[in-house]
Amino acid sequence: MPLACPAGGRYRRCVDTELTADPRRRGVRSGALAVLGLALVVAVMVPPLATIARRNLVAESIQFCVLAMVGPALIALGAQRSRPSRGRAGWPLLAGTVLALGAWIGACLVWRLPPVLDALARHPALAAAELVTLLLPGIGLWLELVSSPRSAPGPARPWRALIAALAMWSMWIIAYLLGFARGSVVHAYDAGGSLGMVNDQEITAVLLWLVSTFCFAPLIFVPVLAWLREGADSDEDTTPRVSGGVRGWTKGTGRTSAGQARR
Repeated sequence: MPLACPAGGRYRRCVDTELTADPRRRGVRSGALAVLGLALVVAVMVPPLATIARRNLVAESIQFCVLAMVGPALIALGAQRSRPSRGRAGWPLLAGTVLALGAWIGACLVWRLPPVLDALARHPALAAAELVTLLLPGIGLWLELVSSPRSAPGPARPWRALIAALAMWSMWIIAYLLGFARGSVVHAYDAGGSLGMVNDQEITAVLLWLVSTFCFAPLIFVPVLAWLREGADSDEDTTPRVSGGVRGWTKGTGRTSAGQARR
């Protein structure tokens, strides 16, 4: 089958992509990511991790990071290739991404409020509601942010980077409010086996910062760099190339013109 690659500066990159693409290998890799994400979600929702999360704030924060960020990211990256096309573009598509971001930020904010954290420690059954309200909006947001040739179209790369940055910054703000509060704001967790509730809150803030940066930073820098690179390639393709001609013609023409001027 011939390669459908455009002429110009992108030809070599297109040929390399066509030659190295292996749909079966990509499908296995995507399936492995989805299975890993589901396995992590199950691991934090069953004993012993689920039991420890009801007694220790740091363990509960690890559970939150998996349900809100790590699990949705892996599941969405694995499921993007089978995602059906929605057939929308432009501002409606961006509006859907903004709505997904708002739903995810709202869910994360609710489950980081100190009264809700205390309720999670006292009523373990609330963990099921946390699972649903964090995992589903998280998968929806990540499906909007990641793209694949067979998936539905996502927002343009600069907008995608902006949405990812807003998601990361919102998690930083939530972590800051919890980690740098004056004194202990969470009281239902056992501080006997920890460094103290204030220290646990600070550890939780650092954990949220690290996980959110690790998850969202690639979605900020990679689309922007790819967008800039495509712009440079398009400039290269549209730049007219002036041929130097055959050696000696220019000089010869100049001498002939000079001779005709003397005559």
